[in-house]
Amino acid sequence: MPKPGGHNVLKVTRALGVKVLDAREHSPTMVRPKHCFCMPTLQKVVSHGEAHLTMVLKLIIETRGNAAELWAATITAVSGLLLAMPWLEQRGLDLFDQFDRIDLNALRRRAKAIRRVNKQEVWAIMFNLLCDHFHSEAQGDMFPEDWRRAA
Repeated sequence: MPKPGGHNVLKVTRALGVKVLDAREHSPTMVRPKHCFCMPTLQKVVSHGEAHLTMVLKLIIETRGNAAELWAATITAVSGLLLAMPWLEQRGLDLFDQFDRIDLNALRRRAKAIRRVNKQEVWAIMFNLLCDHFHSEAQGDMFPEDWRRAA
């Protein structure tokens, strides 16, 4: 039985074809596109509205190579990005094109490596890297190519 507020999450995830699974069953071998094991994170994100959760999930599952990146840190970072920079959503398909050029798996791995040094949360590091990317895209590439895809 879903926790309170879970009905909104399930409505959104079902519409997008995202399967929400029990976190106790999570293992690295079970990671599949559109599989999510982090209902508590989804519940936090849906508190900003179903449309917000829908956009967050779409930016992950509908961009090149990112459909299996429904990790709590990634969902939280993308949600934070959209809340911090609400004008990004007005970019429509251009925003999805930008996310097509971001390898969220590599970004999460990079954040985990940085975390070993500065002890920040992985989602916070990912959020900062994403904010820097979108804030400075007019200023040219600031980051190594390991998590950015060619256009």
